[in-house]
Amino acid sequence: MGKKKTPMTALEVRIIRADERSTWRDSALLSRQSFPATGSFDLEGNAFGLLMVHNDDIVAPGEGFDMHQHNDVELVTWIMTGRLRHRDDGGMEGSAAGTASILTPGMAQRVSAGRRIRHSELNASGYLDGKKLRVIQAWLPSDEIGAAPTHDETDLNDELTAGTLIPVASGTPGMAPLTIGTSGATLWAGR
Repeated sequence: MGKKKTPMTALEVRIIRADERSTWRDSALLSRQSFPATGSFDLEGNAFGLLMVHNDDIVAPGEGFDMHQHNDVELVTWIMTGRLRHRDDGGMEGSAAGTASILTPGMAQRVSAGRRIRHSELNASGYLDGKKLRVIQAWLPSDEIGAAPTHDETDLNDELTAGTLIPVASGTPGMAPLTIGTSGATLWAGR
């Protein structure tokens, strides 16, 4: 395991309005992307500082992302509406020994992919229920390369009732309910 060096550069602030975001659409997904990620996969080249991906996704009932793999990235997902069914292998290839959970509006999840994790993210609403899932997902680089994968989730509903911005996930331990492996990064949410 090694430390990844992320160069610090001055950032230019640019407001990206909702109608200016890159959009990717198919029959099961509408993805509004603050930084175009679909198809390019140059995540660090398209990043804004440490923030590599910031997507606002609407997922059709019963649809989503089947098992897929991530390495050395921090994933933070906020549930806006609907229910997200998350499953992972705990980093053990071919194993069902990971986690399985249902996340509901107001909850957030952190997955530190580490050396490798396979997971699925699906709309827990069936086709007959007809309820869409909306999530906001951010990806950040991990400081430590090849670490063991970990997963955590939290319910933010009580904190969000105040109507102010709250820290959701941070690379500074103790600053937010979810700790991510990206020094200098804190992700905030509000209602």
